[in-house]
Amino acid sequence: MRIKRLDLSAFGPFTDLSLDLSGPGVHVVYGPNEAGKSSALASLADLLYGFGHSSPYGFLHKQSHLRLGALLEDGTGELEVVRHKRRRDSLTSPGGAPIPEERMAALLHQISREEFTGTFALTLAELQNGGRRLLEGRGDLGQALYSARSGRDLRAVRERLEARQRELFLPTGSNPSLNRLLRRRKELGEELKRAQTSAEAFESLHREAEIAEKRADELDQQWGEADREHRRWERLARVLPDLRERHVLRERLEALRGQGPLAPADARGRLEELERAREGHRTARDTAASALERDRARAAGVHVDTHLSAVAEEAEALVAELAGVAASIRAWEDGERDEARLREQARQLWARAGSGEMGAEGPERVAAPVRERIVGLTEELPAAEAAAESARGQVRAKEEAAERALADLEALPEPEDSALLQAVLGEAPASLEASLREAREEAGELSARLEAALSEAGWAGRWADTDEACAALLAAVVPDASQVAGHRDRLTDLRARTKAKREEHRSALRGLERERGELEALRSRVDPPSEDDLREARLARDTLWKRVRAGKEGLSEEFEAALARADEVADRLRREADAVAERLTRETRVRELEQELAHTAQDLEELETERAGLDRAWEALWPGEDVPAPEVGRADAVLRHLRDLRDLHEERQVARGRAEEAERSARTVADQLGALLTGTDLEPVLVPGADPAVLLPQLRTLAREELERREKAAAERTEARHRRQTHEQDLERLRRDLEAAENGLREWSRQWDEAVAEAGFDAGARPRSVRADLDLREQAADLWQEACGAGERARAALARVEEFDRELAEVFSACGEDLPEDREERASALRDLHERAKANARAEQDLARLEESAAEHEAELAEARSRSEQVAEGLDALLAEAGAADTAQLRAAIERTEQVADLERQLRTLEQKLAREGDLARLEEEARGLDDAEVDRRVREAELRREELDGERGPARERSARARSEFERVDGSARAAEIAEELAAVGAEIEEQTAEYMRLAFAREILSAQVEDYRQRNQDPVLLRAQELFSFLTLERFTGLSPDTDERGNHLLRVVRRTGQLEEVASLSEGTADQLYLALRLASLERYAEAGRTMPFVVDDVFLAFDDERSEAALRVLGGMADRFQVVVFTHHGHLADLARETLPDRSHVHTLPRFDPPPVAGTA
Repeated sequence: MRIKRLDLSAFGPFTDLSLDLSGPGVHVVYGPNEAGKSSALASLADLLYGFGHSSPYGFLHKQSHLRLGALLEDGTGELEVVRHKRRRDSLTSPGGAPIPEERMAALLHQISREEFTGTFALTLAELQNGGRRLLEGRGDLGQALYSARSGRDLRAVRERLEARQRELFLPTGSNPSLNRLLRRRKELGEELKRAQTSAEAFESLHREAEIAEKRADELDQQWGEADREHRRWERLARVLPDLRERHVLRERLEALRGQGPLAPADARGRLEELERAREGHRTARDTAASALERDRARAAGVHVDTHLSAVAEEAEALVAELAGVAASIRAWEDGERDEARLREQARQLWARAGSGEMGAEGPERVAAPVRERIVGLTEELPAAEAAAESARGQVRAKEEAAERALADLEALPEPEDSALLQAVLGEAPASLEASLREAREEAGELSARLEAALSEAGWAGRWADTDEACAALLAAVVPDASQVAGHRDRLTDLRARTKAKREEHRSALRGLERERGELEALRSRVDPPSEDDLREARLARDTLWKRVRAGKEGLSEEFEAALARADEVADRLRREADAVAERLTRETRVRELEQELAHTAQDLEELETERAGLDRAWEALWPGEDVPAPEVGRADAVLRHLRDLRDLHEERQVARGRAEEAERSARTVADQLGALLTGTDLEPVLVPGADPAVLLPQLRTLAREELERREKAAAERTEARHRRQTHEQDLERLRRDLEAAENGLREWSRQWDEAVAEAGFDAGARPRSVRADLDLREQAADLWQEACGAGERARAALARVEEFDRELAEVFSACGEDLPEDREERASALRDLHERAKANARAEQDLARLEESAAEHEAELAEARSRSEQVAEGLDALLAEAGAADTAQLRAAIERTEQVADLERQLRTLEQKLAREGDLARLEEEARGLDDAEVDRRVREAELRREELDGERGPARERSARARSEFERVDGSARAAEIAEELAAVGAEIEEQTAEYMRLAFAREILSAQVEDYRQRNQDPVLLRAQELFSFLTLERFTGLSPDTDERGNHLLRVVRRTGQLEEVASLSEGTADQLYLALRLASLERYAEAGRTMPFVVDDVFLAFDDERSEAALRVLGGMADRFQVVVFTHHGHLADLARETLPDRSHVHTLPRFDPPPVAGTA
């Protein structure tokens, strides 16, 4: 969220001051001393979260008149708000429409006022306190991160919690309140024991209770021993069969081990695997031997001719060339015939061209450049001749057109001057008539709306016209909206307080009736004595005692009765303590409710008086007769009607002024146009007093027609002059073109004579004849060249045929065969030889395949024999390992091994079951020599003994409880009740303070846990960003932040100097500690940006202790953050504003606050 504009409308020393904060980068708000910088800073929180109950910034403006405004922006759009100091609808639009606080809360991303001021606002004091806390915390990492994020003094919070705990309790202290209460409870308990009974009775009952309790304890002990004995014999009864089974299993194991050696545990699997492998290797060996014998037999029946093998490739190549050789023979014969024919055709063409005898080397060609030159010149001649002829015709035509244009120009009149007429039309607005009509219509419409507004408000008919009504109503004295809102708020508050007080009165009355009913019910049910009853009984007893001691006779029985009544009341106070306490509580509550009823009745009378005062104040706000005081609920509507009336009246006055101004302008333009049109062909007839709204459009039309006529005449003369100039210019150009065309023809003739002479033609030869002879010579040369090519091809084909015959003779000679003379027979013999060579190659491949297969089968046979030997070795090793001579003994050993393993599993299961009953050796010792009958007898005896003791134990415990109850019930004075009551109060206070102590302890633990959780979640990203910022802020004197732990496992933060040296945070200077705190604080803001919860970041003179270099570095850091957070820097140092302009020339905006001069105090000069 960003604040694009801040309006200090009525706040602190400001009145209607607006700050434009929409520019990108850092905004510096500079205010000299007494300029209200602190007020401007405080306005941000009040704008976003509302005013407090009593604002300290209402010293210039009334509290109810305080007002702030802003244009806010987030990623979804803009919102313009006004913040008022009032209880209801404090947030509105500029027009006064209420805006729900939820709209503002959505812009604030649910960030509270405390979080905003603690996280997004930083003052110099907070910066220095943060640096001091870093030094005092000695680098505590969790405290540093948490304090930088929240702005709170975490160490001070912890110290306050610990101080309050010490005020409550110290383990070895005596002065804390909880220690004193515990000591007092102990004293009261001892005093209660002393006050409860006499020493002799107390001792007797105490002794009886102890004897009864001792007997009960002895019986409990005997019963416990009997129960343990019973459980021991039951256990032996359970384990005796298992012990016997264990003995049998161990004997069977010994017997099996004595029958022979045991095989390894995996012997059966190994034996089966070896036997399967042996059988498989035997099968593989037999298969390989059979296949090897078969391959050798087949290879013996295969025959290969080595001579055919040697020439197989050559024969195949020659067979492939047979078709090509036949084609070469035909090409040789055709080439010789084509060569003779083409040479003859070339001689004939050369003779037709008349070029003389052709030499032995064939016809000579005209050089290509010469031929191209002749062809080009031949093609250029028609265009050159046509261009010259065309130029001559154009010159004659243009001379005639120039003469006609001159005659037309001389026939046209000179143009008239239209500048003044055109200026009047151009300067007069085209919408002047429409503006006049609209102004008149608007004034009429506003008059109608004024009448409607007066009628709607109920004021119609009270004055002669709307002007008189507006004058009277707008001069009336009425309260403003804030006064109405203030009165309504006070009235609403009074009504709410009255309603609450009445409800309080009714609630107190209901409570009083309920308490009185409960008290009467209690007294009718129990009627417990009170402290007053006890005092009265004791007073009567003491009075009689004084009379008895004074020697009065006949008072002994009366005194004994009074003594008995006092003791009885004291006993009842003790016995019925709960009822007594309830009676006392309810009587106290009745008195409190009676007092509360009296107070609420008085409050209601005061509220009625306050209501009458409010009514009088309301009437005073509407002193005039024109607008009498309405009902409070209709006051806003009356004020709205007055505002609407004032707005409409002002709008109508403005509309009337515009209509009058438009009429004057229209009349002036009409007069000017009439004067200018006088004496023309369109001279108008002007009627005195004509409406300018009607006259002006007519004059405009006539003026435009006159202008069009003059412009048309001027355009015709300009067009004629332009045509004459154009014809003269074209004529000059055409004459130049004619001269150029004739020069081109002469140049062509010269080049043509040179070209034909170089080609061997006469100088006067015509282009068409020269071109035909050149074509014949060229054709003859082409035919001669083709004849040469045909001869070359015939000789190449002959050489290829001769090469094939030589290779064919060599192949037949290598095979020892004769080569036929006839060419057809040679081809047939070659094909037969090729087929025999192919059959021989197939036989050679079959033989190689059989030999390869035999080699593979020999390898398989050797491998099968090797694996059979390995299996035999493995079987011998298994026999030796099992101590068996053959496989039969081995199988027997395997059977014994498996039986032993099964018995051992059963034995382990049984011993585990016995182990759950107790130590195995001890169980065997206890069961030695016992049988089932003996054990069953012992179990029955132990059960009978336990039941016998159990029957005695219950009555003994009852006797002990009765004796203890009698002992505890003994009490001979009322002091015990008093002590008990004080003891209960002390206990309640102990409980309350203990709960507070535990809450404090839990708060410390929760605070530490929150700090540790925040450290774990944010240490890495925050420290990484803070490290960059700290290095930049300290001008790289420090380059890093290093988290570490001390010897007790506490997480610490250390700083890294430029040299790489680690230093404790406690060793930093105060200025560097401030910069470290600033780096941590700025890095913590990055988490808000990642979560999309950005707010304006506001700092107040935090650079006061920085030199210029560090201040410049800090400004650059804030400038880099300004794209994610809106940054506003408040300062009263002009030097910082200048430094911001120099450091961030394109991204800093300085706003200067005006100096505030307080108004003079009344009565002073």
